Amino acid sequence: MKRFYIYLTVLIGVFFILSGCNDEWESELYSRMISLKAPINRDDVSVIYLRYKPNNESVTFKLPVIVSGSRKNDKDYMVRISVDNDTLDYLNLDKYTDRSDLYYKQLPENFFSFPSQTCHIPAGTDVAHFNIDFNFSGIDLVEKWVLPLTVLPDPSYKLNTYKGRQKALLWVMPFNDYSGTYNAASMYVYFGDNTTRYMTASTRETRVVNDNTIFFYAGITEELAENRGKFKVKCEFLEPTV
Repeated sequence: MKRFYIYLTVLIGVFFILSGCNDEWESELYSRMISLKAPINRDDVSVIYLRYKPNNESVTFKLPVIVSGSRKNDKDYMVRISVDNDTLDYLNLDKYTDRSDLYYKQLPENFFSFPSQTCHIPAGTDVAHFNIDFNFSGIDLVEKWVLPLTVLPDPSYKLNTYKGRQKALLWVMPFNDYSGTYNAASMYVYFGDNTTRYMTASTRETRVVNDNTIFFYAGITEELAENRGKFKVKCEFLEPTV
């Protein structure tokens, strides 16, 4: 009989432990958290490709803002989003240490604007979009321009801080009809007067200057070269004449 009561006591204890764990699991499962959808796709940042528009026209990027959770969202959210002025400093030091020429540069304010500082996620919807207007006139793509964003804390919602999902590091990469990667297998780079020995590069990446001009680096100069900005070669594509 004594052994029976011991078993009964143990079973009751296990029951309460499992009940507590189940409540905690359900709380985590059904809790809703706010995050930004900007998956890392190159060098620890999220590259976004946007068409370059002439005459100071802007192009709009729609950044997805997500309410996570296993149940349908039944609440209205007004999510506050702002520029994150700290994250790039930590990323640059961790990734490039003393190679400051390779640092990501924070995109200056004259190249972007927010129509609104908040993103409205209505009840019944799990995803909404935060609009960002970009104007790339005068941008120099020798530098790696990144717009770092973060969801601001607010009592009305919980941040999804898992792996920094409340943040977005947007490496803006405008393009035009001529930018992209070209085959450079037939390009030979000679040194000085020596015309018998040469080096080659299989491809060449070109970047935007304006709507009808691109640039690439001369010879075998690489994107990681410290003095790459001194070797820009610009190509302008003119309208055909009859």
